[in-house]
Amino acid sequence: MNQQSNITRVEELEAFAALEGLTLPMPAIEIVWLEDMGFVIDLRTGQILEDVNPDEPIEFEFHEVKHG
Repeated sequence: MNQQSNITRVEELEAFAALEGLTLPMPAIEIVWLEDMGFVIDLRTGQILEDVNPDEPIEFEFHEVKHG
């Protein structure tokens, strides 16, 4: 990814956190770097997940509505 793309991703991540009233568990740039290395970050707990199957549904809650 190029630097401008990463800046956009950081801005989008920070905007999402603000919209959800969420405090990110680490700086957004670190989340982006970890994602680029193939990890998935739980934005509520900061847990770093690896070996996540992208085809496996993940349960999550968005605006108090459960999905997955």
